[in-house]
Amino acid sequence: MRISKFTENFVTLINQSQRTVRTIVKDPNRINKLHPSSFPYCPLRHAYEKVSGSVETQDFSFSSDLYMRMGTLVHKIFQDWTGKAAFELGKNKDFEIEILGNWRCPKCRAVRKLKPYKKCVCGSEMKYSEIPVEWDPISGHIDIVLRYKRWCVPVDYKTISSLRLLSHRSNPAASPLPERSHKDQVEAYSVLFERQYSKELKGCTVLGWILFYISRDDPLHINQPFCYQLSEHDKSNIRKRLKRYRKHFKIAFAAKKVSDFKELVKLKPCADHTYYMNTFHSPYSPCPLGISGACFDKKRLANRIKKAVGEQK
Repeated sequence: MRISKFTENFVTLINQSQRTVRTIVKDPNRINKLHPSSFPYCPLRHAYEKVSGSVETQDFSFSSDLYMRMGTLVHKIFQDWTGKAAFELGKNKDFEIEILGNWRCPKCRAVRKLKPYKKCVCGSEMKYSEIPVEWDPISGHIDIVLRYKRWCVPVDYKTISSLRLLSHRSNPAASPLPERSHKDQVEAYSVLFERQYSKELKGCTVLGWILFYISRDDPLHINQPFCYQLSEHDKSNIRKRLKRYRKHFKIAFAAKKVSDFKELVKLKPCADHTYYMNTFHSPYSPCPLGISGACFDKKRLANRIKKAVGEQK
């Protein structure tokens, strides 16, 4: 046996691991809630996946696991260190921005809720915990919240490839950012945060939002912020959208029979395949009805729904 043979087999093993797909069971708490990270929301897709059982499971691959864990790690590092940096800069009176969070001490378990970073009274470094937002059945966590006097700004981190970010810089029209789903998510966070915490923070008003795109392969050097200042009219429209999502979620969650899908078909947001690809499609979580084109063919859609309902256990 030669070392080259071991190397050849090892490369085969690596290649096979990247082709392997596993089916995992989703957390039940995620199934029963509507998460801003899944926006924009389609009640027809939700009901279809629920009755077919696919809403309870997810195909997981080497690449999706890699990107998810990288994203989680980058989020955690940025959250911890930006909070501490704001504390250090705060010693300079010229810097007045605070980063709010739910800081937890790993040693004595003390918690600082909706506060900027500070060392624990026991002397330990406190760890950042995201701020939860809830408007049943909508539930999510905001990456960080900036505060200056009575103004607050939710920030959402997004990891992305360097190629995608550099492509946007060279040709924004051909490679637009921020993505629609990311805007919907951070807009929801903005309204939900103000709704839930304004009184607790003594009248804190959300000024707008920031989406911060971070390169997976060079996060220290290739990144870019996008921001938007929200008017009261913008907030009103976002609240109306969230109310509509809440109403549609309840209809989708209750759907069990073929007849229950008649209203959901009327509520589906995608008019055609082009609209689906431009607005709703995600390469990490494609809609089984949209990507196949069945959603835009009445006969195919009816057959898919009947088959899904018939496959209920």
